[in-house]
Amino acid sequence: MLIDDCFIKKAISLYKSTRSIDTLKDINEHLSMYIYNYPRKVFRVNNEIAIDFYSYYLERLEDIILKYEESEVKFITWFTYTLRNSYINYTVSIKRKSKYKKSEVSLDSPLDYDNALTLHDVLYDSKKYYDLYNDNIDDLSSKIFNFVSISFKNRDSLFFFIHNLEIFLSYLINPIMLFFNCTYEEAYSIIEKARNTYIHKYEQILKLQDRISKITIDISINQSKNKSTKLLELKKKNNLSKLNAIKLNVPHLFIATLFETTVNTVTKVIQKIKNKIKLEFEI
Repeated sequence: MLIDDCFIKKAISLYKSTRSIDTLKDINEHLSMYIYNYPRKVFRVNNEIAIDFYSYYLERLEDIILKYEESEVKFITWFTYTLRNSYINYTVSIKRKSKYKKSEVSLDSPLDYDNALTLHDVLYDSKKYYDLYNDNIDDLSSKIFNFVSISFKNRDSLFFFIHNLEIFLSYLINPIMLFFNCTYEEAYSIIEKARNTYIHKYEQILKLQDRISKITIDISINQSKNKSTKLLELKKKNNLSKLNAIKLNVPHLFIATLFETTVNTVTKVIQKIKNKIKLEFEI
């Protein structure tokens, strides 16, 4: 069922003013099928994962809709954007559940199962980067975003943010609108086009995730039976290497075309910002 734009905007406005439980239930019911089907259609996940994400999102739905600001843009555009961000956070939280100890975050791999909790595979050559004991991934991306925004001019900051889109996705609508003097829809379109340069790789990531999970289970079974796990461990290592090799960056060429500049300029600016961040965060 598609979302009724008029109904949902009125319902959210009503809930903001009254905090009515009945209104919140109406909003939940109206959006429920769209939430459930989103990961199934976009990421082709199975029913179990779709239901798990559905529960994850519903727990946060009230806070999300309270942040909604009504405009001429259709609600479904904004809502789909929040679903995409939430699904990325959901996949990270799943990896973190069983290993949330004092650990290291790597920005070199989005889903490293063995050595560290990870944010992305895009910023640095260094694997060891950030302590997650007192901070979380959202805090980290916010700190980097604020630091880069203050330290570099708008154009250069946007080079870096768009190149590392998955990390800074939730921060970019307003900066893009201001720089290009465009509408919300136009800014969202730019983000979608940028993301489409690598979104197909998520299917590869999900397949490798499943493969690694199955191998990990097989290793545990063999260990319980005192059987050799060497071959399975080698397979797991190989699949982890494949996973770590998947890059989710927006290409420099796309950014150069968007800003009507050269690839060389984009490359130099991004490297300059990387170096500055390394010094600032003592990496």
